Amino acid sequence: MSDDTGPPTNSVTSQSMTGTYPKYAETPMPFDEEEDETDQSLYEELEQPSGQSLLSTAVKGLVIAIIIAHLFAVWTLKADINFVLAHQKEQVQQYTHIISLLQNMKQVQWQIVPA
Repeated sequence: MSDDTGPPTNSVTSQSMTGTYPKYAETPMPFDEEEDETDQSLYEELEQPSGQSLLSTAVKGLVIAIIIAHLFAVWTLKADINFVLAHQKEQVQQYTHIISLLQNMKQVQWQIVPA
């Protein structure tokens, strides 16, 4: 009596078998000639960028550059506005101080002094 626990040795597929299925899936061979040809063509496609991929890469780079330029412009404008607001606040404080000094000053009385 033989113990048949190994993989099937015949080339019977699961569709031609009735009721029973093979225990193991078919093992792919790592060095098939067909796979080598398809892999080589894939490598050639990856190494030589097409015109569309170059164009899309250029457009993506341009969009990223525009976004960075806009962020930099907004950042510098915000810094400039903060500087202007600080200057305006200082000016308002100076003007209110001058106005308060003028309001608290006594009325000037003009007198004619004999010579």
